[in-house]
Amino acid sequence: MVQNIQSGLKVVNSLAEITSYKDKYLLEESLVKTIQELLPGGSQRLFNVTYENKILSIKLRAYSDPADINSTNAQINENLLITMFKKVIKTKTVEVFPCEDKINWHICYPEFDENDKKIAILLYTCKNPNITTQQTLNGIFRVYANYLRLLDKSERDKLTGLYNRETLENQIIKVLVDGTKETQTSTQVEERNVSAQKYTFLGIIDIDHFKLINDNLGHLYGDEILVLVARLLTESFTREYDLVFRYGGEEFVILITSSSTEDALKAFERLRINIQNHQFPQLDQLTVSIGFEKITDQISPHDVIAAADKALYFAKESGRNRTEFYPTLIAEGKLFPDKEIDTSPVVFF
Repeated sequence: MVQNIQSGLKVVNSLAEITSYKDKYLLEESLVKTIQELLPGGSQRLFNVTYENKILSIKLRAYSDPADINSTNAQINENLLITMFKKVIKTKTVEVFPCEDKINWHICYPEFDENDKKIAILLYTCKNPNITTQQTLNGIFRVYANYLRLLDKSERDKLTGLYNRETLENQIIKVLVDGTKETQTSTQVEERNVSAQKYTFLGIIDIDHFKLINDNLGHLYGDEILVLVARLLTESFTREYDLVFRYGGEEFVILITSSSTEDALKAFERLRINIQNHQFPQLDQLTVSIGFEKITDQISPHDVIAAADKALYFAKESGRNRTEFYPTLIAEGKLFPDKEIDTSPVVFF
């Protein structure tokens, strides 16, 4: 009886530990650490998985111990991993698979997002999985998934569903702290990822003449335009490392990863042209202006945003419906780094 109470308290304390984090990376690390402490007889991996157009994309997010994961016994055959995950995605239930060594077992626990497009899969490997182990793992993983949904909801703008302004600063800080590093992009499975040098760029997108839309067609229609533009933004930037934010009013911010400034410029230009060519109801044409900056060694998120905002301000003053890169404007003498531009709200009409 006392032992059962102690075990129950250990689980409760572990769940309290998991739900104490607001940072998703720390949350993922806490999940696998908790499982390792409660069930030390196995190893665990947490994957983010997407399966669209018959293409399976798998990214390893967290694991129990680097030594365990890299050991020969812990490695998973690529074809087996694909087979397991495809079955789990099809059945949407917990599945158990024999390991290649015929001694251990893989247990896959899936959790789907609201659209069933992104799946978190906990892969637990052990010798003799019993019903108590499976129930404990399933319960812990469900608590993690439910908390993750609540956390994600708190980071979203209510109107557009995009990440909100408060979340943006934390993301910029992460990039500044991590610095320039190799970023992995998944194609099929985590073992076959190809690493490439990537840089992060921040772009501010502002809808041109938005005040006139509100004045002439009403604020309800203005909100509809914001939702439609938000949808175009998310459809244009679908990679895991590309994040879209509602910054406020008719302004949006996008964080994208790219191997060069030229590629980043092309991406922002594609977005601008797509919006320009899109047929919005009751409008002859809708355009946006874009200013962007590369995140390198700036002191704070404010410095990054201020630079992109100055480039946006220049695009607005220069005719709108254009994309400007802050360092290029500095190099061409069109802006000066020591010249402060008033970035308080300005009405463009």
